[in-house]
Amino acid sequence: MFLAHLAERLEEELAAPDEKGTERQVEIDMESLVKQAADEPKPDFYYASQTQQTRYKCEHCSEFNDIRGLYGYCAACGWRNNVQMLAVRFEEIRQSLNDGRSQPEAATGQSVSAFDAACRDFANQLVRRIPMKAARKEALSRLVFHDIESETFKRLKNSFDLDPLKGIVDKDARFIRLMMERRHVFEHNAGVIDRRYVERSGDEDAVEGNLLRENRENAHRLIGLLARIASNVETDFHEIFTPTEWPVNYFKERQKRSSR
Repeated sequence: MFLAHLAERLEEELAAPDEKGTERQVEIDMESLVKQAADEPKPDFYYASQTQQTRYKCEHCSEFNDIRGLYGYCAACGWRNNVQMLAVRFEEIRQSLNDGRSQPEAATGQSVSAFDAACRDFANQLVRRIPMKAARKEALSRLVFHDIESETFKRLKNSFDLDPLKGIVDKDARFIRLMMERRHVFEHNAGVIDRRYVERSGDEDAVEGNLLRENRENAHRLIGLLARIASNVETDFHEIFTPTEWPVNYFKERQKRSSR
């Protein structure tokens, strides 16, 4: 966008009439853009540094990044930061649970929501970066990760060989299904058990109309399992889009030297 703006300004200046025998100097003053009032129009490439940005140090190569939004690729190694940002959010939820600032019911919903957002972004990157027919692109754009029995996990496996549930044993998969259904009850039914929960959760003690309660141990267990699934998605994603190795290897070598 910046180069397009530069070319446009040069074209405007060169097209302007000149007096014969005179010379002109074309100056594009970037500093003046910074000093403009907030409500004055600015070129598309310009954005204020304090808006919609996430600053983080890549955990794979230690490069500092300053990005718009929440998710992005490291400028040095190309590693996408979804799981790193998700880990930060999970730690906030755990701390809030432990010190009593958050109830287990709220923590369950917050955890599933953060997990769903991070994994959906991975799916969106696949849609944007891999050529595919419009019908498949539309189908993949509607993937959701807050239902372990949805078509999402099958589609990722069949289309891209991504296996989010790799290493997740049946007992844990049943627990994740239970907790995702509980999340639905907490967020959409004020904690009151409905027919959907009775039919889909696998909770043999569930009675329609009863109030559902959650405990801290279940919330912590869920967070740990969701982190494993997200890590699986990240690992398989970066087998398709491989990061640049030398920044990562250089960082590891520095860590080895500093630990001696």
